[in-house]
Amino acid sequence: MPRVEVHIAFKEIDTESLVKAHNLFAEKYRASGIGEIIYSEEDFRKYLKNKLANFNSYAHHMGTTRMTDDPKTGVVDSNAKVFAIDNLFIAGSYTFTTEDMPI
Repeated sequence: MPRVEVHIAFKEIDTESLVKAHNLFAEKYRASGIGEIIYSEEDFRKYLKNKLANFNSYAHHMGTTRMTDDPKTGVVDSNAKVFAIDNLFIAGSYTFTTEDMPI
């Protein structure tokens, strides 16, 4: 029986996107005044480096379907429609915007 073989590679933008999101969350949480958050960007980067170096594909994939305006740099457009395939849309946590896509 044919089986899918998953090979995933991470880029620097993947790490930077996660760090940016965590920094934004920590900033907003602190500004809200509802509690304390203990967060270190340096520690988070170390954690990510270890996790990405030892990534196992049994995990839930997030951000592996890139959203962009250019089919050369992504899988879906801003409506989550797969390029060049009529009436096929992808939705879920694996669909993330790219740098060139306004949020």
